[in-house]
Amino acid sequence: MEMTLNDILSEDEKGILVLPDFQREFVWKAADQKSLIAAFLVQIPINSMLLLEGNRDDFAEKRMCWRTNQNTESAKTDVRRYLLDGQQRLSTLKNAFSDLFRDEGDWMDQLKSLESRLNLRWFLDFTPDEEDVFGLRTLRFPEGDRAINKLEPSVIESRLKSFSLYKKNANEWYAPGAPKDDFFRQTAAQKLLPLYQLYRDEKHVTTDILTEIAMERMNEIRAGWENMPADFKEEMLGILCEIDSAAEKWKTQTPQMDMVWMKCSNKLAITWSSSMQSYLTEVLNQELTFIKLEKDEINRAIVIFENLNNSGTALSTYDLVVARAAKCGEYPSLTERVMKMMEENAGSEDKDGKFSLEKIGILDPNSHRMTATFQKWYLDLLALCIEMPEMKEIKKENIREVENEISVLFKRGSILNLGSKAIHEKSELVIRSLLRAVTFLNQRCGLLRIDQLSYKLMVLPIAYLMRDENILQDKKKLDRMEYWYWVSIFSGRYITNQNRRCAEDTAWLYQYVERQSDFNPFADDAHDVLARKKYSDFATLLHPEAVNPVVSNGLFAYVLSKHPHDFYRDKTIELRAERIANNEEIFVEASGKTLNVPLKLELHHIIPLGTSKTMKNVTSDLRKDKQNLLNSPLNLTYISSLANKFIGAQSPQVYLDNLYAGSITDHFIPERPKDFKVEADQKKFLGDRYHLILQDLQQHLQELCQ
Repeated sequence: MEMTLNDILSEDEKGILVLPDFQREFVWKAADQKSLIAAFLVQIPINSMLLLEGNRDDFAEKRMCWRTNQNTESAKTDVRRYLLDGQQRLSTLKNAFSDLFRDEGDWMDQLKSLESRLNLRWFLDFTPDEEDVFGLRTLRFPEGDRAINKLEPSVIESRLKSFSLYKKNANEWYAPGAPKDDFFRQTAAQKLLPLYQLYRDEKHVTTDILTEIAMERMNEIRAGWENMPADFKEEMLGILCEIDSAAEKWKTQTPQMDMVWMKCSNKLAITWSSSMQSYLTEVLNQELTFIKLEKDEINRAIVIFENLNNSGTALSTYDLVVARAAKCGEYPSLTERVMKMMEENAGSEDKDGKFSLEKIGILDPNSHRMTATFQKWYLDLLALCIEMPEMKEIKKENIREVENEISVLFKRGSILNLGSKAIHEKSELVIRSLLRAVTFLNQRCGLLRIDQLSYKLMVLPIAYLMRDENILQDKKKLDRMEYWYWVSIFSGRYITNQNRRCAEDTAWLYQYVERQSDFNPFADDAHDVLARKKYSDFATLLHPEAVNPVVSNGLFAYVLSKHPHDFYRDKTIELRAERIANNEEIFVEASGKTLNVPLKLELHHIIPLGTSKTMKNVTSDLRKDKQNLLNSPLNLTYISSLANKFIGAQSPQVYLDNLYAGSITDHFIPERPKDFKVEADQKKFLGDRYHLILQDLQQHLQELCQ
């Protein structure tokens, strides 16, 4: 079937053409949008799209371009066309060629519900240039081989201009609600046509603007006529003759700027304006192709949608769970609810998530969407909380049975079979539990960002326990959880078969922590902490290329979890992971002034790489050299970017001797030899630091598991 963009926008307004709620958010960047708009303007066909005929309530729904349901309930008909494939394209065209803020209301309030990448207002720039693709230079509308629909899209792309809508630029001339006089003055002066005014232009805004642009151009021609090149004058007079025979006399005499001249030249300007308007109307009436599925295929809609996306971005399990949850009409969109829950329960010391969601890596800072890692945690814990709310008591002989039972819950099929009402009912508990778990890892285990947790499934056993908020006041339980975490990181417990290990540990950790079992299921692994061959032992740590990132990140995080003092001059700034996660600033003295400086952490080479630098290499090359001994994690520690800059190229003999004494102890820095240039001295230094960390870690683990 074929539909024009006018038809599509009309059905969108009536609430007939909608997006099923399992459609993903809008993801196209401005460059992708510009390419499509340019292709559409030169009438190049775009690929076919897919519609499913249906009725209201077949799926939860939303309007194109909006994250939330925008008045689809007010539709006067129960008929629905669900757009299964083509959301990015049609949303781009809807935003480009119609005014999303046409309706009365606070547009800045509406902007919060708009898909974030669609906060753009698109304009066509008519400024004449060498190519003069719109014929504005001589006001002759291009036809034949020069016709606009014969152009390459790239030619039009360079003439598309967009302005972003933000609260901070609410008073700009292009913002919704701007004074009309400012709007018309700016568009005419800059020769810009607002494409978003084209659909349903009841006040003929585009006609008026095109006429104003044409008349302004004609005024420029008339004002500069005497100084115009002869060939331009000849061309202009030929065009005027085609418009009005009265111009014939000016081929042999200089035109008098009288009423005849004004009438003839104005007629040319209006003709150009009218031709341009007709072309743009034709653009909106070009036919787009759709494949239509009938109502009896409604039950296969999600499967069809997923198959359509196999060649592109596959539909995620989270997308399908959102679709399933949408069947429960008692609640709004699941994605909206989850986002709201996270924002309400994170961001300050008195909340479950005592961190910035973007800074810790739960939300993408650009799209403000959940990261894939957090989506996966949410789904796995949701399945666990719904299907196994209380863990049965286990013994060694039945651990495999419990492990199998939990492992099945983490499989995609099990998650997709969760009941829609249960999904909504358990979501708040799941979100709060995950936020508490991330807070625990940040504050007690030195985790700066969730993407630094290499064994990402390790968050689930902690989050399952965090369902009970009373656990936050029980030091013994928190200690046992931390004990399990460090043992797992440094013993290699999760090297293989992480899914099954996570299922097993969910059961064992619950028994060990919640039921305060005297049996320690992790005691054997504790013997391998920083001692497992080819994983975390000293010999492996001396070969940077062989070190598992889990161990490296674990070492950096462990030192950070001890709240070490910084290396900055005589300052005694405590470094804490939670300070980074909260975008905290520090106060420093500079040029007699006290400045607020963002606290940023960088990995610092205790023995500088310059120690082994020769005439043939540079520090940047050494930093990439995975075989260089000085790139061992034992030679690295987190310090502030301020301290790193302050130390610069100083030798350790100089800068370490000038540090606050507590910093030396906190970062497990042993006694220094007089010269680090000899590899044997470097190895001894790293070996001494390894034993200091190991000794502290072993003592810490003993205290935690009491």
